[in-house]
Amino acid sequence: MEQIQEFFSGPIGALIINVAAALLILIIGYIVARIIASIVRRLLGRTNLDNRLSNTLSEPDDPTKVPVEDTVGKIVFWLIMLFVITAALERLNLSAISQPLQAFLDQLTTVYVPRFFAAAVLLIIAWLIATAFRFLVRKAGHLLKLDERLSKYGALKEDDKVNITEAVASAIYWLIFLLFIPSVLQALGLTAIAEPFAGVFASIFAYIPNILATAVIAVVG
Repeated sequence: MEQIQEFFSGPIGALIINVAAALLILIIGYIVARIIASIVRRLLGRTNLDNRLSNTLSEPDDPTKVPVEDTVGKIVFWLIMLFVITAALERLNLSAISQPLQAFLDQLTTVYVPRFFAAAVLLIIAWLIATAFRFLVRKAGHLLKLDERLSKYGALKEDDKVNITEAVASAIYWLIFLLFIPSVLQALGLTAIAEPFAGVFASIFAYIPNILATAVIAVVG
């Protein structure tokens, strides 16, 4: 018994204990990361978020699959595993590797995660506003029967269908997204890129009255 205690109190025994502890940290951390990622994926699955984004970002005749649940689940899994790997490296006394990784994780959780969260909130707000305006434009077009009237009186050839309502709705949808780009870039800390975008949109807004007048003339014509 004393020989066993002396063996584990020595350098080789301490190394074996540290390796065993690091493996245990990796195993437990892997299981926990898988469980948490699965919970997050299931919670997002209940919100039906991927189907909503697919319907929003794709055309009615060309559906596009957006794997939101799987993507977020993988991000959560690997983020947790980074902390687990760092803890295992520290247990092995590999400070040359664990300290830079820990510094990266500290910066990630204190700087980049809040920025990404703020940008995600802005994108969600932009998506809600853009979806609402697109819905209103579609409803207005259907109520006014704009496509039917243009197809009836403005078709260039027989059986030519004019679908201006969907075109205007899509244009307004993406325009609202573009208007949020400077705010999203600023939330990400990309001020040097956000300022030129803001300048471009300011110029666009200055020309909006002329564009609207041109559009009215074109429609009347």
